[in-house]
Amino acid sequence: MNPQNYLKVCFENKELLNVRKHYSCVLCGRTFRHAGDFKKHSRVHTGEKPYCCSVCGKRFSQSGYLKVHLRYHTGEKPFKCSHCGKSFREKPYYCSQCGKSFSRGENLKRHQKIHIGEILQLQQVWREQQQ
Repeated sequence: MNPQNYLKVCFENKELLNVRKHYSCVLCGRTFRHAGDFKKHSRVHTGEKPYCCSVCGKRFSQSGYLKVHLRYHTGEKPFKCSHCGKSFREKPYYCSQCGKSFSRGENLKRHQKIHIGEILQLQQVWREQQQ
């Protein structure tokens, strides 16, 4: 599905799951508060990769992914572990559900609770639709 058609279908079918989240992906059910976040997410389904590395030509769906990738070319490692002192190109704690990364493990654990809430909310919506 091309990106414009996907966004058109999703915006026409958006559902309010609660007061705070306004945009719902019709393909996977994820919800977003902001149209920009929803548009970034849509690239997961469309395969669109508008950001291109000027060094090697590799393409990315989000500008932040390109920024991290460029560190492989420059050798930059701006994140340092407070326990062992090892440096990293990207934040060492990574959410496997959404790709967001964190400099501290505690912040990742707090963040992951968001996904648990989203799953419970989707389960409730599904149960209501089954009745």
